[in-house]
Amino acid sequence: MAPFPSFRSAPQRIADVQGARVHEFTLPAGSDEAVIRSFGEEWTKFHRFSAEDLRVAGEELFDLWPATLDARSTRMLDLGCGSGRWTRFLADRVGHVDAVDPSDAVLKAAEANADLPHVRWSKAHGEELPFDDAVFDVTLCIGVLHHVRDPRRVLAEVWRTLRPGGLFYFYLYYAMEQRSALYRLLHRMSELLRGLVHRLPGVVKRPLCDVLALLIYLPLVSLARMLKALGVAWWKRMPLAYYHNKSFRLMRNDALDRFGTAYERRSTRAEIEALLQGAGFTDVRFSTQPPYWHGTVRKSEMHRTT
Repeated sequence: MAPFPSFRSAPQRIADVQGARVHEFTLPAGSDEAVIRSFGEEWTKFHRFSAEDLRVAGEELFDLWPATLDARSTRMLDLGCGSGRWTRFLADRVGHVDAVDPSDAVLKAAEANADLPHVRWSKAHGEELPFDDAVFDVTLCIGVLHHVRDPRRVLAEVWRTLRPGGLFYFYLYYAMEQRSALYRLLHRMSELLRGLVHRLPGVVKRPLCDVLALLIYLPLVSLARMLKALGVAWWKRMPLAYYHNKSFRLMRNDALDRFGTAYERRSTRAEIEALLQGAGFTDVRFSTQPPYWHGTVRKSEMHRTT
């Protein structure tokens, strides 16, 4: 098992959650409290997933995971861990995980995954990570940067804490640049709906997003499933066809993620590549499979310290 990386500063407090310890650090001034609170509510509601849900979504998302990593010595950071589902999915492929989230959801994540002995949980912000320089071999940032108003600040911290030659595994929402004009029009209409829903109090927003999953996600996904069964070649181009092999629970989760957040940015593949290269990363690789866009970059070996 890989040794735990050092903290560069002491936590403000350490909470004990069903036998798991959560190290709580002071969040930086100017943190987007509305976004953090929204995702805290989301991952508190959806903090457990079935093994099958994790397998189906995880195999698609981590198709670029390098087989050469040493599962005993690799130290991984799950940045914006939310429910801790990707920490759990990848736990047996690494020697140690630092799972970090700025919201109270990390408390639920620690509770739900307290059986993972080589995971350390922290409540901290990606703009001020509480770790020493160059301590991680792999950093995940899955579905996070598109909800951050200044992703460059987070990427600077990712770069600082990643060892030279280390891997950064990312997923950011795509701008639908390869989709039809009609598809993009439907998305703009959904943006108008999100603008209304995310302002509602959580006690209203959460059940409303369940209703949206039932009335929007499920019918479109069911149609995509039917077209696929009939052998219709273009079924993958249907809106929400990505969920054809996903459970309704995942649809509910993603409906809350989609309509419940106060801030969301979508980027083209070229914009994401420019953002990552501007942060100092090299060797950009994008998966050709959904969800778009996910991929990997590396911190150059040239930055190895002597």
